[in-house]
Amino acid sequence: MSDTPTVKLVSRERKFNFVGSIRRDVVFTVVAEDMADAWRQFRSSAAASIDILFVIKTETEIYLTQ
Repeated sequence: MSDTPTVKLVSRERKFNFVGSIRRDVVFTVVAEDMADAWRQFRSSAAASIDILFVIKTETEIYLTQ
């Protein structure tokens, strides 16, 4: 018998943080399905004129154990 519990994914969030090339700080954050969607949202935001050095993606998954 295994000690591994049965798990079910109940929530997933992908967050993209855009870091400016001059300010070197997070200048825009968005929850999006993928990088293409994140870029579209960035380009239509008030921060769109800022040059970006990095985009950092974080993904959080929440599981229900049984």
